[in-house]
Amino acid sequence: MDSVMNFFRSVYRYIRAHLSTELMIYIVIAILLLVLIWIVSRIMKRRKALKRLSALEIEVNEIRNNALAYKYNKANAFAKVNAGVLQFAKT
Repeated sequence: MDSVMNFFRSVYRYIRAHLSTELMIYIVIAILLLVLIWIVSRIMKRRKALKRLSALEIEVNEIRNNALAYKYNKANAFAKVNAGVLQFAKT
């Protein structure tokens, strides 16, 4: 543990010797802003994915609940009303 602490202390001394305090503050603020932007973008992507997942679940449930016989009867009723479609369907 001491070796890790010594490493960070030596890095801090090196940075402190080569950069001004003002520049270090700007760098830290820039890094924090980048982390914040990354977190916000991840949250937005997650919300978008959850909304899409919810919409897909609804769509799957609608497909499961809508029987094929109902669609066939609906198509037949439409074909009976429209004679051109009925002739096309019989050929």
